Amino acid sequence: MGNLLRSRMFRQQFIIHSLYFIIILGILFYQVGMQTVKELEFQQDHLANVYRDQLEASLTGWYGGQRSTLKALSKMLESMSGKELASPTITALISNILAAYPEVSDLVIIDSQGTIVNARTKTANTGAYNLADRPYFKTALEQGEGGSGFFANKINEKLTIALSRRIQSREGNTYVLALYFTFDSFLKNFSIFTENGLGSTYLLDPDGRTLFASDPENGLVITAEHCQLVKQQRKGHIDLESQLYGKIHSAYFWMEGLQIAVLVVVAPELLLAPLQKLQIFVVLLGIIAMLVSLLLSYWMTAQVYRPISSLVKAVNEMAASNYNHNISVQAEGEIGLLIQSFNKMQRIVADRETSLKDTAQRDSLTGLFNHGTLLALLDDAVQTRPAVSLVMLDIDHFKTVNDTYGHQAGDKVLQRLTQILVSSLRDRDIIARYGGEEFAIIPYNTGYEPMLCERLRRNVEMADFIFNEQPIPITISIGWTTLTIPEKPDSPRICSAMIQAADGALYQAKKGGRNRVEKQLCEGSELNSGAESGTEPGSESSIA
Repeated sequence: MGNLLRSRMFRQQFIIHSLYFIIILGILFYQVGMQTVKELEFQQDHLANVYRDQLEASLTGWYGGQRSTLKALSKMLESMSGKELASPTITALISNILAAYPEVSDLVIIDSQGTIVNARTKTANTGAYNLADRPYFKTALEQGEGGSGFFANKINEKLTIALSRRIQSREGNTYVLALYFTFDSFLKNFSIFTENGLGSTYLLDPDGRTLFASDPENGLVITAEHCQLVKQQRKGHIDLESQLYGKIHSAYFWMEGLQIAVLVVVAPELLLAPLQKLQIFVVLLGIIAMLVSLLLSYWMTAQVYRPISSLVKAVNEMAASNYNHNISVQAEGEIGLLIQSFNKMQRIVADRETSLKDTAQRDSLTGLFNHGTLLALLDDAVQTRPAVSLVMLDIDHFKTVNDTYGHQAGDKVLQRLTQILVSSLRDRDIIARYGGEEFAIIPYNTGYEPMLCERLRRNVEMADFIFNEQPIPITISIGWTTLTIPEKPDSPRICSAMIQAADGALYQAKKGGRNRVEKQLCEGSELNSGAESGTEPGSESSIA
């Protein structure tokens, strides 16, 4: 070895190869590190958005559900007299109600002076406390409904939220029904996110005080200014400082009904800690590789580069919105931990992406497939089925509904019609909102269209459409067509012809007096001849 070291050529080659190795490894480390950091930061923001939206939907659903419970209970109690409201019978009834709604901790009936006239609570007795100064009581008296942000219960000092609603006794006297929910029951909405170690959540009151922190030891600095920004902007991103991790990306939203700011932080160690370990590992490996022989350096380089190369490829695939490129390379140590974390992150992102794609295929008002999705499903049916039927229906005089009752009523009619149509179909039948007040159906199989269409028409005609306690007469007109698919179908042409035929039948139903069903033929032979001679599809049609 000493002779080799005395060799000028060996020293030159050793230095050249060592420098080459260090430069290549340094460039690779820099590119992978920078690209990985950018992608991980992007995914951190993306995951924070996904978790924020998921949490917002959960909290909004919880809040709406409690409002619905309050409304249902109010309607039940409004049929009673003042004497009945204060009776032991109602006390027993309230006890049963609390047993049926475990999330409700307390339920009280308060007269217009703020005195509790009946209650079944764990914290207060009838007549023992006056609630006239409570904001939720005042708001309910003035506006019909009231609520509060989280406050410390004066009896047990526990964080509580109150929802209230004004009611009228049978004699016309005014009362307020109030439901109380504990902070612990509210926190159940955060369990899925926090228990899986995916990140942290923070709840702040309007003054910036922290009501809840799922990870209070991460050193996150949250000020009243942050809370004011959340309240002003309502929804967005904000960078916070952590005493442990430095700058942390977070997503937030303001929940007006509860008067709280919700901050969502993706766990930094989930994304960044493996990257830091990778950087240290690669640098040390380069120093070691520089001191060994070229053969050993090559072997060590291969052991390091292969998983890093797979990670770079996976990062690039993720940047191209391909979340199915799972890293299968086996590695140990810090790189193995990084790959495991990356694969876990990729699965999470893929699941969220699938959910977002499903949302893009649906109509936001009715939840049905939208226009574009219907066209794709019809094309698929034409290419895979021996025969296909298409049903199109339209609400009669829908413009009159909007003009008479308002667009909000029109939306309610569309949602109610959706419920009726879905309940009248089989699970495998495809239904979509084609546009406006028009809907389209692709039955799973052919042969029962007349019965199906008549059932739909009849069910809609017999159904109740009510807006603001006012009935709205609703009927539909239906047009349908069916086609035996040729052996080698021209799918775009056939789809266009079927839509034209079904729409033509719908037009005939409208023209024939509405609230009826019409059929128009769409023959495969006509399509084939049309493709050859240049005739329009559906030019020869008949009305059933």
